[in-house]
Amino acid sequence: MVDVNITLDGTKVTQDTRNIGFEANNGVDMITVAVDTDESWNYKLDIDYANEQCCCGDEHFNIINLRRSGNICSALLTSDMLPYSGRYAMQLRGINNDGRVYHSEIFNGWVNNSLIGVCNCQEEAQS
Repeated sequence: MVDVNITLDGTKVTQDTRNIGFEANNGVDMITVAVDTDESWNYKLDIDYANEQCCCGDEHFNIINLRRSGNICSALLTSDMLPYSGRYAMQLRGINNDGRVYHSEIFNGWVNNSLIGVCNCQEEAQS
């Protein structure tokens, strides 16, 4: 299991690790973000599969909703959120109750290869 701890200070991101977990991990890796805003702000983690293309040629983008408790926002990661091994570009998005939105700097995270992880398009081609 991997716990990824991130600190958000204004728009600056500090990570304790860039390793997010392994391909096909499901429900065992946690991402935790310490934020410096009051509780009127909620956060999302925007992620983009940063490798040029997955094996089926598609680009992949996902939005992970973070749950807030005090100044900690977190999410338990699933294989649907990060379906491929490789580098992911990530950005935190803060959304205030009055409609204001701001973005953090872009940072990277890595999902490592696993012997079990298989791209969905490979599974479909074998069917």
